[in-house]
Amino acid sequence: MSRQQRKNGQMEHDTVRALSRGLDVLETLETRDGMALHELHRITTLPKPTLLRLLSTLERRGYVSQRLADGCWRRTSRGRISAASEAKEQLLDCSTSVLHDLCRDIAWPSDVGVYREGTMEIIESNRTLTPLAIAPVPVGLRVSLLGSGLGRAWLAYCGDAERQQAIAAACQVANRSAPRQSIDAVLEHTRRKGYGCRATTGVPAPIGQGDIGIAVPILSTGRLLGCVNIVWRSSAMSEAAFARRYLSRLQQAAQTIGAKISEGRTALRARATS
Repeated sequence: MSRQQRKNGQMEHDTVRALSRGLDVLETLETRDGMALHELHRITTLPKPTLLRLLSTLERRGYVSQRLADGCWRRTSRGRISAASEAKEQLLDCSTSVLHDLCRDIAWPSDVGVYREGTMEIIESNRTLTPLAIAPVPVGLRVSLLGSGLGRAWLAYCGDAERQQAIAAACQVANRSAPRQSIDAVLEHTRRKGYGCRATTGVPAPIGQGDIGIAVPILSTGRLLGCVNIVWRSSAMSEAAFARRYLSRLQQAAQTIGAKISEGRTALRARATS
């Protein structure tokens, strides 16, 4: 065998081994919503420098991304076939860069939430990026559907049948009933303002005492996928003053996320028909 043949054989072997390792990483990430580098190292036994190179390559190709909230690596929606998690994964795929830019522009942090079983589940947050005194939130935290800004924004813009089921589920989670007339009034007020805001009485802040947020829906081709907020310290300024200053920037962020998701779906359909 010539030197060139041995060299080609070695290159092919290295390529196949790198592909195999990359698939191992993807399969490992499939088992959880997110995984830290040290967890991937422990499970795959691959050296951390090798893992970082593989993750960087997979990230450039759109198969993985690193969450802002906790730095964990996760599978993106690319290549997934589960319809149940499609909306959540698409939100994660398209919101991370938008949240990064939003926090850079205004300093106050933001969270993205999706509806889940009578609550709003935090799936992404840029609170780790803010220089301001706002407590971080863990990914997976569930907040009140009826009392949080995220929940009120979601209820105000979802469909009627979905809203009725969600309110019933939220009351069951809270183990209390809520007057429908009162809820309807809150949601109508939310629509008039153009954003949801956390209840200031009766619903304690889930993490940082004094933190408050305004939230708007994330829509893609008319479909409600989730909500995004901006959180600030209630002692810093009033709700009205904060909304005057930052609501339009928050709405722009929500529209950008929705547009990214729509573009991704269009590109996917184009590839499927080509």
